[in-house]
Amino acid sequence: MIKMSDTGYAKMIENKTCKMEKLKTIADFFELPVSYFLKENKSDTVSEPSISYFSCQDCVEKQKRINELIVERDMYMKKYIDCLEDLQEKKSTAG
Repeated sequence: MIKMSDTGYAKMIENKTCKMEKLKTIADFFELPVSYFLKENKSDTVSEPSISYFSCQDCVEKQKRINELIVERDMYMKKYIDCLEDLQEKKSTAG
């Protein structure tokens, strides 16, 4: 699924290294943002990964900005849809 051999995976874990391309593949597979794996695990819960060796602060900041832009985009999309619905309602009551 992520096109990685057992040996390659074991070496990645042993060496605590992972290329960003492979991390993106893993994140896509689990339908999670890459930043999910970049955050240091401060919880003992099983549901969160314990991959604290990915410490790319720049990546985390960029992912935060991407998430903010997604929220902003969704807000504008909702306003746009609301506006279209209002126009459609006005058109149907006027005609």
